[in-house]
Amino acid sequence: MEKVSVYDDLYKKLSVTPTGVPKGEKLQEILRVLFTPEEAGLALILPFMPTPLSDIADAAGMDLEVAGRTLLHMADKGLVYAAEEAGVPVFMLFGVSWTLFKYPLVSKVPGVDYERLKQLCREFLAEGTLIGEGALNAEGRHVPVGRILPIQENLPSEREVLPRDLVYSYIDQAARAI
Repeated sequence: MEKVSVYDDLYKKLSVTPTGVPKGEKLQEILRVLFTPEEAGLALILPFMPTPLSDIADAAGMDLEVAGRTLLHMADKGLVYAAEEAGVPVFMLFGVSWTLFKYPLVSKVPGVDYERLKQLCREFLAEGTLIGEGALNAEGRHVPVGRILPIQENLPSEREVLPRDLVYSYIDQAARAI
């Protein structure tokens, strides 16, 4: 029986996000370039919701300072979210999106083979497996990709799902203002 790598496990974990994980060996290669084996192992423990550093270190069986340094390095690479809530450092794992490729390419954090990452990203995006008609997740379903339409105008900040017609009216108003 073939041994499952930490990267295979990370790929499977990322596949449970709402957008899933696009199919393809290139993505697993990209994960190998972006995550060291230790970082990939730590990512397996990270939830997709902000979690206190102490909880993560306990779950990983790591020293608090070592876990904190590792997670901050991962945040510098754009792989995890890092913030402070009420003075407590919190971290969470990001799902896969096109920013997984973009941010590490512009951040230039030491320890990443940027030439290899650029090559893999070009090949992966050319396959059409992240966006477009060929964008299928690991289960073979179409990958939903959200779009942001900048309209250079503030929208009301209530937390609600806006009706489609209201969203269209905002877009129409913005188009007339341009």
